[in-house]
Amino acid sequence: CRHSAAAAAFAALIAPSAAQNWPACWELNTVIRSGGQALFSNLASFGAAVGCYLEQCQHSDKMAARVIDECSETCLSLPKCTHWVWGTEGGDQKCWFRTG
Repeated sequence: CRHSAAAAAFAALIAPSAAQNWPACWELNTVIRSGGQALFSNLASFGAAVGCYLEQCQHSDKMAARVIDECSETCLSLPKCTHWVWGTEGGDQKCWFRTG
């Protein structure tokens, strides 16, 4: 799902837990290969402890998440995040964060 910085700021003011265009932007059964640039951030500051790149959540573009809303909320909190992907890797549900 994509969002602009201005839309993210507005969405945060009127509905802090909801990303703009979410969930209408959700595309089921779609694989995105090389979609955007990986956004490496300190995901541990958002509670990530497992499922990160090389299991280092202090510098990762992905994290394990219990529910899909965690992807949207985390992306809105990352200034450079323009979109995110939700999927399964190694049997775990995860979010991947991207720019551009």
